[in-house]
Amino acid sequence: MPKILIVEDEAPVSRLIVETLRQEWENLIVANNGHDALRLARQEHPDLILLDIMLPGVDGLEVCRQLQGDALTPIIFLTAKGAEMDRVIGLGMGADDYITKPFSPLELVARIKASLRRVQRFQEKLNHPEEAASSKRVEIGNVTLDMSERKVACDGKTIDLPFKEFEILSTLASRMNWVFSRDTLLYRIWGDDYFGDSRTVDVHVSRLRGRLRELAAASVEVKSVRNVGYRLQVKA
Repeated sequence: MPKILIVEDEAPVSRLIVETLRQEWENLIVANNGHDALRLARQEHPDLILLDIMLPGVDGLEVCRQLQGDALTPIIFLTAKGAEMDRVIGLGMGADDYITKPFSPLELVARIKASLRRVQRFQEKLNHPEEAASSKRVEIGNVTLDMSERKVACDGKTIDLPFKEFEILSTLASRMNWVFSRDTLLYRIWGDDYFGDSRTVDVHVSRLRGRLRELAAASVEVKSVRNVGYRLQVKA
């Protein structure tokens, strides 16, 4: 039975969420501030975190930033209507999804179920990497992708990539110079039950580019194709 951490400082909203989710899941943990959220997340190891952005003390964005190393623990942000920048920043910090207040209880349950299914698929790939790739090592220019360890190396330097960023890179590497649309990447990596939009792909590609810059000598780069998507190519 999945364990869900609910972080919401408004008591009426928190009670509504608990009453809604209790119809599907019994193992619910509640926090009403960022400090307790961090403590309970590290102590209880929840399978999913439902996280309000506007929290007293430590806000939701900072909670997400501090927990982003737990790559397979999905975080769904609760955001105020129209808080576009908060949503973009949250996705950039590794949040899995977001839902805008006021929300439909049915939509909330559906998004949680979708996130849990995605984590299950991701975990299966991690447990059986040989099924996800025909080769355990892929050479692209002077960059090596280790499919089993999910690492990227260049000239003796190695970096670890979060799951989704590695999935984006390995997908692009599967067909060098081929343009993958945002929708294609969204479908292949997040699945057809993802409720978000293609901006999620843009945020993760931006993070991937930043990590690749750590490999200063890397001969490949992710290029944008305006109004379409992305391709992986050897640097000119």
